[in-house]
Amino acid sequence: MQFVLHLGPHKTASTFIQLTLARHRELLANKGVLIAPHSETNKLKPYGMEPAEAADAFWQTAFPETVKTIVQSDESLMGSAKQCAFLGDLYRNPQKGLQKHCQALPVQPTKIMIAVRDYQMFFPACYAELIATSSADRFHRPDVLAARVTGNMPSWHRGLLGIAKACPEAEIVVWRHEDFGALFDQILVHMIGEDAAKAVFKSKAAPDLSEIVNPTPQMPAIDAFWDVMTREGLQGAQRQWDTIVDAAPKGRPFAIWTPSQASHLAQIYQKDWAELVENERFSTLTV
Repeated sequence: MQFVLHLGPHKTASTFIQLTLARHRELLANKGVLIAPHSETNKLKPYGMEPAEAADAFWQTAFPETVKTIVQSDESLMGSAKQCAFLGDLYRNPQKGLQKHCQALPVQPTKIMIAVRDYQMFFPACYAELIATSSADRFHRPDVLAARVTGNMPSWHRGLLGIAKACPEAEIVVWRHEDFGALFDQILVHMIGEDAAKAVFKSKAAPDLSEIVNPTPQMPAIDAFWDVMTREGLQGAQRQWDTIVDAAPKGRPFAIWTPSQASHLAQIYQKDWAELVENERFSTLTV
């Protein structure tokens, strides 16, 4: 039996993947593919149960012999997007959290699937969660985030090496989020198998890539948020965040980097991806 663990991370179409799996739960079960609950949200859990209860109930089940694959998609196992935005760095010690999660399970991952994303887009996308929900002591302006990111020298390659150490027997499949639309068919085949993927794409509820919501906030929304916060305080602005985002003009993405910072991050990301492609420990999907 295969156990495929999709780790996201945040802001890389994880919700789209999870909704695709949830919408086809019965179809996939008939193909021998079971979808494990998300550990923190209601996205993939049976109705009427809290996430922890649903997870316990699922993993305590005696799986029938017809089950060929179990899939769990859970970006929260990596850590918090807000933490990334606050620290200006990638997830701190995902290896430890992943080891703890896997030790509690009756099966171990045979395949881990994870995306990487351009730092210039990943951190601003995480920042939207920080300003919308964080307390004042974990709140800072975009220029502080930019300085922290460029000072920390983030590395997806380094983080994935930790994941590989946590799950030494698992195949690790990696792709760039920028290629997600072109690679989605391949990603789904890796996740649930070719036969099940074909059934999903032929179904009435076939995945529609246009449903993917751009998680990067627009610059006018950020400016408006700061204006409201100046007048009404942080909590007042946070209560109006959704309204601010909906009302803000579109077309000017949230950009916090100076030209030199942007160039620096682009070079780091390019180097990171080249190292992942060259490292035989990882199976990289490319267009």
